[in-house]
Amino acid sequence: MYESHWVLAGLLVAWTAAAQDPGRAAERQVTMTLLYYYQCSAAFPDLESRYRKAYQAWRARNASEVAKVEPGMKAMLDDAAQRTRAADPKENASLRPRCESVLGATFMEEKSAPSRTPEEAWRRLLDALKAGDLERAVECYSSDARARYRRSLAALGPEGMKSFGSDFRSFALDSKPGTGDSATASVTTVQGRDFGVTFVRDALSGGWYIHMM
Repeated sequence: MYESHWVLAGLLVAWTAAAQDPGRAAERQVTMTLLYYYQCSAAFPDLESRYRKAYQAWRARNASEVAKVEPGMKAMLDDAAQRTRAADPKENASLRPRCESVLGATFMEEKSAPSRTPEEAWRRLLDALKAGDLERAVECYSSDARARYRRSLAALGPEGMKSFGSDFRSFALDSKPGTGDSATASVTTVQGRDFGVTFVRDALSGGWYIHMM
């Protein structure tokens, strides 16, 4: 049925291109999560074991969206998972870093409720940075950005994070986000440098997260 048992890349691109309707953002997010979980857990049993509980909790939280999406994909997902299990482990190995990154970010256990506004997400990040708390800081980023910023912040270390968190002088949203799923803000450092911050709204929780800065 498929040229490769790894169908993630092609299907994700096709789905993203076909479902840009903002009203289907939650459906698209659930689809991507299911695609990754089915194949990554089939390829790497240790990842399936590590994230099984978090995955079940995610399904329970998003039961209505999963019920809309999964039945129409089930045959494809099961077939792809079966092909993955039967494949040469060396063929799957190159996908492990991506699987670890996506599953780790998607099923990360957040200690706090999602931020209700971009401003709240920014305040939480600064508080976490000033406390030198890596895990709290990573929670403030979108699932797509968490692995990247975890590496960057971990390299700074607790003291470097505290210094970084104290380096900002002003923050202002460029415009009110309204009902959209993204927002931008302008930030100025104490040295007078200006840069932008992009926020995204999670389609499932409705929470705001930092996507790029």
